[in-house]
Amino acid sequence: MFRWDQSKKLNCRQTTQLDQFTTRDLQSLPQSWPLPRKQHAIDIIAAGGIVRDAHLPAYRKAGFPVAGIYDPDPEQAHARAREFGIPRVYESLEEAVSQENAIDLATPPEAHLEVLQKIPQGSTVLIQKPMGRDLEEARKILELCREKQLKAAVNFQLRFSPMMLPIRKALARGVFGELNEVEIEKIKNDLSKNFGSTIKLNYKYDPNLIGGLIIQVGSVMIDTSIKNKLQQIKNK
Repeated sequence: MFRWDQSKKLNCRQTTQLDQFTTRDLQSLPQSWPLPRKQHAIDIIAAGGIVRDAHLPAYRKAGFPVAGIYDPDPEQAHARAREFGIPRVYESLEEAVSQENAIDLATPPEAHLEVLQKIPQGSTVLIQKPMGRDLEEARKILELCREKQLKAAVNFQLRFSPMMLPIRKALARGVFGELNEVEIEKIKNDLSKNFGSTIKLNYKYDPNLIGGLIIQVGSVMIDTSIKNKLQQIKNK
């Protein structure tokens, strides 16, 4: 849960804004991100639970074409292809990244750097969060993306979620006052309750595999908080 600090006094205009702002006003703010004018085919690297439960259903809902999929476990890749009607299963990583399509890099963080080294110059890549297991690894990935001139982004999907877009807009307008502090509560319990049946969480507690729960899940919360604060500063 997010909580922002309103310890600083609001001026008269901000107080009037807050008094007049209702749930209906919040619902009237943008709750979706514009779809691209031109669609690009997508190739997915890795076919694990996050791809099955989140990425592929989202691509299907948005109408984005998935051209192919690769996983070191061919059975898993073929299972995703059958389930979602993906026309092609690649036999190797090299084949998968050489198609000149947008690449969904859905590998665990410990594999990101190795795969990115094989991706051609100038490719478009969506990197599954977290970017790296620690700051040093994330910096290496950033340097590699710049060196290869990749059009790369980290999959911080909360930036574009229907619940966050209107809140971000309202915060940018100063409706709730100035964002000074964010408190995040009950991550572990809520995740176990809401996602334990579909997404295995045990690996998220092992920092050697994924950077630990704070890196895996907390990175989204921190990214959203910083993004909102920067937007407020920009609007001043």
